Amino acid sequence: MIPFILSIVSTIGLTEAQYTDSSREFDGKPRLIEVAIWYPASPSTPTQNVEFGIWKIQDAARNAPLYSQEKKLPLVLFSHGYSGNQWVGTWFAEYLAARGYIVAVVRHYGNSYRNMIPELCARPWNRPQDLKFALDQLLEHPLLKEHIDTSRIGAAGFSQGGITSMWLGGVQAALSADILKEQITVTQNPILQQMHFKDIPAQRPNTILDNFTQKDFDQANQSYRDERIKAAFVIAPGIDEKNVMFTKEGLSKACIPMHIQIGQAEERQAIDDASFFAQAIPHCLFTVIPGEVGHMTLLNEGTEEGKKIKPEYTVDHPSVDRAAVHAQVAADALHFFETHL
Repeated sequence: MIPFILSIVSTIGLTEAQYTDSSREFDGKPRLIEVAIWYPASPSTPTQNVEFGIWKIQDAARNAPLYSQEKKLPLVLFSHGYSGNQWVGTWFAEYLAARGYIVAVVRHYGNSYRNMIPELCARPWNRPQDLKFALDQLLEHPLLKEHIDTSRIGAAGFSQGGITSMWLGGVQAALSADILKEQITVTQNPILQQMHFKDIPAQRPNTILDNFTQKDFDQANQSYRDERIKAAFVIAPGIDEKNVMFTKEGLSKACIPMHIQIGQAEERQAIDDASFFAQAIPHCLFTVIPGEVGHMTLLNEGTEEGKKIKPEYTVDHPSVDRAAVHAQVAADALHFFETHL
């Protein structure tokens, strides 16, 4: 199709939404789905600071009317990584929103900063269900529903979020009891336990996998394909240190165009897995981002204070310009979506 994006807007809008998925409860509580939605806004609209912790986030016009020279705009759903949230990857949404896209960043309940529930962290297949549910709601959103082109909806994500977008594109897992503890290690890793579950008795995360039932395996291995999703841009994908539940057969079930990107300074296993995914998925591009680009480089830039208090997330190798890496990856995503949506 003819490229859709014709110009860059100087002002981006931001609105937030909360939805409750009562069909998926944990511990007697329904699943809360929070979404941060970025979109082009009128250049004359005043903007406000957007702040969240250590992350540098662009000013935005909160709840402003959507601005477009076209009646309908493409929509991209974005999924964050393990323990992330809707604010750690806004660089991707900001770039696309300034170029005529609506980008909805979904927070994954129970697998998100300040809301880490080990039983849910051990079941990442909740994630594609979150995006499907969020999409249902966004198509009825009063600010957006008249502007979403339902024939041009894509998915994107980082790390576990990258796998989430692959699931929506048709990829299926093959998780079994034999490989469960090799595939799902996040709840039993002592470092991650101390980081994310320190206020929870250790017996709880340590016994989660022992209590898996056939229902869990059935849910892990079912198809989460959403026919509304037409293309997926996948950034540094991975469920865990290894991704043994994804086989050639399951990956070959992908039925939409995909583009996988990963940094050259990632762990060797992560690069090998990403390459394996790309080779097994039909119609999949694969790009290694050159230089000392690691996993954390693909999170937002840090504020000056953030660089002091959390350098492990915000400070890169001296040769890396994080903003420039983000601009290139986002430009690649834009080109990909212009081609396939």
